Amino acid sequence: MAERRALFQYGNFKLHSGARSRFKIDCDALTAEDWATLAEIAVRRVGAFSTVWSCGGASERFAVALRAHLDSDGPALIVDDVLTTGETITDMRNALTPNSPAVRFLYKGLVVFARGKCPKWVTPLFQYTGED
Repeated sequence: MAERRALFQYGNFKLHSGARSRFKIDCDALTAEDWATLAEIAVRRVGAFSTVWSCGGASERFAVALRAHLDSDGPALIVDDVLTTGETITDMRNALTPNSPAVRFLYKGLVVFARGKCPKWVTPLFQYTGED
């Protein structure tokens, strides 16, 4: 039996954003059942959505779980596993939309874990507001 990875790890880490942190959230440790449960929680938090876009990496597994809940009504949902600066999810939204601010309301953002403040259009399921 393979040893399960730890979701939360303490040490000295360089994050995807380039920042340094004393802890890491490793969403590759989450199981398919974990992702399905997070999707159930998410649906109640963000409401209806018609499609799901992933920012890549572990968030693709989140997107797969969320696609079981698609509704023909609602905006597109852009998901990421861990948000630190918001740059990755904002870059994804910008890549999907023209430069017109009027079109951007067609997207909702959703992250499992936020390590700080989220852009107004992004909903975190869990948010850490302490210092690293």
